[in-house]
Amino acid sequence: LAAEALRGVGGLLFDATGKRFANELGRRDYVTGEMWKSKAPFRLCLNKAASEEIHWHCEHYKGRGVMKFYSSGAELAKEMGVSVDLMAKEVQAHYEAAMKQEK
Repeated sequence: LAAEALRGVGGLLFDATGKRFANELGRRDYVTGEMWKSKAPFRLCLNKAASEEIHWHCEHYKGRGVMKFYSSGAELAKEMGVSVDLMAKEVQAHYEAAMKQEK
């Protein structure tokens, strides 16, 4: 399970099918429970702004071989074997939900 810091800066969790399966800001036990209900492997994805905000942690995890840089969402989707359109819809739905929370 990735550190809360990675999820806290805006990281999104995806299951093997390219879908989000949990509220990333949930407690560790909640996220772990949702992982048990979902299809592995899991990916925690950060955008450029989030990865820059928490740069040290990203370098730490990349150095240990548990984090990888992708130049685009399309590159990630291709490696996962899922539709980039599906992942884009998941990200858009998350964005829209976040915007509603700000109001």
